[in-house]
Amino acid sequence: MMKGAKSSFVLKHSKHMEVKFEEAREALQIAVAYAEKLDEEIERLLDIEITLPDARNLVNRIIPIHQVDALGKFGPALKNPRGEWKELSDRTIKVREEKQDDIIRHWLTSETIEDIRYTGWGWVNALNEMDQWTPRAKTSEQGLAERTLLTQLNAVSGTWTAMAHRSFNDMTFRAGAAK
Repeated sequence: MMKGAKSSFVLKHSKHMEVKFEEAREALQIAVAYAEKLDEEIERLLDIEITLPDARNLVNRIIPIHQVDALGKFGPALKNPRGEWKELSDRTIKVREEKQDDIIRHWLTSETIEDIRYTGWGWVNALNEMDQWTPRAKTSEQGLAERTLLTQLNAVSGTWTAMAHRSFNDMTFRAGAAK
């Protein structure tokens, strides 16, 4: 949704009616342009093939598991999204691995993405379903609904969906791609 765009108009007979009609025309043009751009992006994402190794790479970018290599150093691809190094406890690693497995399982079994499953658009939709509708610990139904609404209204850049979309744009989602 474009900030400042009006979604409805009230027209009263007045000398300023032509201005109101122009505002309505402009709002409709913005909505049409948005829909056209969305259609283009969906087509682009439908052309991206996602394999299981790609999905595992994507899910590790969303919920990273930082492990120390044999030399006792972190690898360059194992920084958290803020670029910080943090050694995780065994318990935290287990929780993150389970969450990663949940995402992969949902992607592989979701009935809502059956025809688009192995595409970028299918991956984005599977993530979006999980990101918005999977209850978090200590989250009430009201809290979940509020978070979902805020995500939709503000297009939060830190959502799983946004993170995946960024990796589709720079093509770093491919397993083995340079990070």
